[in-house]
Amino acid sequence: MSDGSNGLDSSFMYSQLIKETLLAIEYDGDKAKTQFTNYCRDVQSCTGNGNISDVVNEFEHDYNKYSAIRWYARDCFIYDMLN
Repeated sequence: MSDGSNGLDSSFMYSQLIKETLLAIEYDGDKAKTQFTNYCRDVQSCTGNGNISDVVNEFEHDYNKYSAIRWYARDCFIYDMLN
């Protein structure tokens, strides 16, 4: 599929727009981590799943931007929540 005016593939243009948008978003890692762990604790209290509290505490203490893939791939609550 091509754009008639300049021959660029529309999926390429959309991916460029998404990339530009994501790069422009301001991100506060500490605030995001706190919000995420609070959300996990809220979900845990609603579902009665007390098994994840130790993992949430470990995530809160040990997570950093360099360990994101390790945490995502780890057999714990994050993979289930995101998928």
